[in-house]
Amino acid sequence: MDAVALRLLLISDWAQVENTPPRARRPAALHRWMTGADHLARQEGCSLLPLVSELRSEALCVAQRQREELTLDLARDLAVHRAQGRQPGPPWLRRLERLVDLLQLPPETVRTRIEEIADRIEVAVLTKS
Repeated sequence: MDAVALRLLLISDWAQVENTPPRARRPAALHRWMTGADHLARQEGCSLLPLVSELRSEALCVAQRQREELTLDLARDLAVHRAQGRQPGPPWLRRLERLVDLLQLPPETVRTRIEEIADRIEVAVLTKS
């Protein structure tokens, strides 16, 4: 694998690690990531520690965007449920729980934030004629 592809893969993989609750992270996956980073450092002829820092920094940005997208997806779904006069079901609640785990914030805080975003989303409800 060339250095550019390996770099992108490592960033993507670390973003996934960042978006996994700490208690669910697997040591073997972390070890594989470090092995890949070491291989990339040798390919690029640079020191491992600064490279790891750079990759993790870029991955943190990717992970943050993914968490923001999940928040917005939950808010959109909540807005649609409200427009249809329904309560969110178990799949939505599981995604909310996952986001709470990722953000490591109180569930009420996360739900309130999602509800605030959902309040600003306009949903067109189509009715059967």
